[in-house]
Amino acid sequence: VLEDARRSRRARETRAVRELGARAYAGVPLRAPNGTVVGCACALDTRPREWSGADAEALEGVAAGVEADLARRLAERALADREAIHRGDLELARERAAENEERAGHGGRASGEEVHAGLAGWPATEAELGRAVERDELRLLYQPVVSLRTGRVAGFEAQLRWEHPRLGTLHPAGFLPLAEATGLAVPVGAWALRESCRSLRGWRRAFPGAPVGVSVGLSARELRGGGLVERVRRALEETGNEPGSLRLQVAEGAAARGPEEAAALHALRELGVQLHLDGFGTGCSSLTRLHRLPLDALKVDRSCVCALDRDPAAARLVRSAVPLAHALGLAVVADGVETASALDLLRGLRCEYAQGPHLSPPLDGDGARELLAAGVRW
Repeated sequence: VLEDARRSRRARETRAVRELGARAYAGVPLRAPNGTVVGCACALDTRPREWSGADAEALEGVAAGVEADLARRLAERALADREAIHRGDLELARERAAENEERAGHGGRASGEEVHAGLAGWPATEAELGRAVERDELRLLYQPVVSLRTGRVAGFEAQLRWEHPRLGTLHPAGFLPLAEATGLAVPVGAWALRESCRSLRGWRRAFPGAPVGVSVGLSARELRGGGLVERVRRALEETGNEPGSLRLQVAEGAAARGPEEAAALHALRELGVQLHLDGFGTGCSSLTRLHRLPLDALKVDRSCVCALDRDPAAARLVRSAVPLAHALGLAVVADGVETASALDLLRGLRCEYAQGPHLSPPLDGDGARELLAAGVRW
């Protein structure tokens, strides 16, 4: 499909993707320099996407950067089961749209038309992402994590952003799936780990004695790729941070995938860093698995916490998750607190930590330092 699009582009045809019969392909959207989706390198169905010659010229650089092997894998998945891929990609697109909205402090679901507009693709290319670190295009924001016992900041969660030269600020949902699929999650994750540790060193030097830590997400690719433990050890040694002040977050699916991932987690625990299970409440968790993993805390997903005070099902899940975690000897972090009533409910449940737009939006490094200096209490 990619080669067909490239041949069309070289011939300066106005149709960048030809009709390829009654076969379905996963979509990789093509965007004009202003970020508008104007075409698709692969299609979910046989409907061709039309644009003008000027649009095709503007998209030439975008399409050229899409890796052939990525397009091939997407196409093979779609050909294997058209309906399953259609449903799965539709749901994935909805989840990405919801994540972006929730990161900005506004929840909700995208409509079908909105989902199809950016279906199953990434707004930037592998080549661009590969150059993002060396070009200093990545940055971190830090969302405060508040101790519900003291009401004070107990740490910050590092949240990645990409200041893309064409597309503006991209949230993780816009490029981390691409990083995971292509192996770039390792260098991107290594950069985020180093920068987070440097920020933590600055906060702890400016506010000695403050019990401040930093939470950094780990991808499945990092866990199984080898070298993770050494990268963490080096980052801690270079910055002089105590291992216990670093909290590494990992999804349950990645943590329990196989012996390689389990070995990495146990080695990290022996190093002294804290391990948090991210996204709890979004899948089917096994009590045996939770008991066997070397964890320090469960992080209840924002999709449950944001509806805590208005959705009985979400409230039941959180009310069950907190005592379960405590029975396993784990602390609880509630992500996505949007209202004062939800915060009160979490305090009543003896939840240890919380974060979300009601407490504070993500801050840049200076904003985090100013918050610590102000000594704010919630």
